[in-house]
Amino acid sequence: RNDKNLRLALSPLLADDSPLVQRRACEAFVRSGTTAPVDGLLNLLKSSDRWVRFAARIALERVPAEQWQEQALASHNPHVVTNAVLALRRSAPDALSPDEAVGVVAHLLRNGRGGLTETAFLDALRILELALIDGAQGPRTEQLGQQFLDLFPTGDTPTDNESARLLAVLQVPGAADKIVQPLQADETPGEQIHYALVLRYLGAGWNLALKRQLLDWYEQTRGWEGGHSMVPYLANI
Repeated sequence: RNDKNLRLALSPLLADDSPLVQRRACEAFVRSGTTAPVDGLLNLLKSSDRWVRFAARIALERVPAEQWQEQALASHNPHVVTNAVLALRRSAPDALSPDEAVGVVAHLLRNGRGGLTETAFLDALRILELALIDGAQGPRTEQLGQQFLDLFPTGDTPTDNESARLLAVLQVPGAADKIVQPLQADETPGEQIHYALVLRYLGAGWNLALKRQLLDWYEQTRGWEGGHSMVPYLANI
């Protein structure tokens, strides 16, 4: 269904001052099966409200990719770019290859983290993770891995958690030394467990001193108390 009158009624609401109204308008486009105007959706992808960005992306996925792909990927706003890549992966996976998605991330990070908010940086990192899941590989991927290593740790817990995963998947030289360090710091037990789990999958860059630090961490967890599955979870790591 593509009701012209409904489209005319909903389109102005995408530019409403209220994020709630903007989100509801996107949802109404999706529920009704009516194609939303591309410009309105791309503008909402710039929103500081993550729920508005989510709703706009879902609505954008209902619009043929050839109507918005070029414009979205050329945007100077990183939220527009990362959400566009995700929308393409979900709705038109053949429109952007995994290696091309890596290229998009490389372009976003061409000046390092400068200019990117924590949210935008985390989104770029997750787009790279999706590209790797889809089979991306090659020198540019390795260069990005080194770039993330140089930035680790950032001090932002969600970003550092994802960065550690990425470094382990890419087997970046030098990652073991950096990821072991939080185990010796004042991180929460949950964060320490996360890094220990990541290190379980990292095969590169170990030496005797780093292995001893990891073993020392295992020893100190013997007295930790938690839920019924906590001790077996640590044993599995």
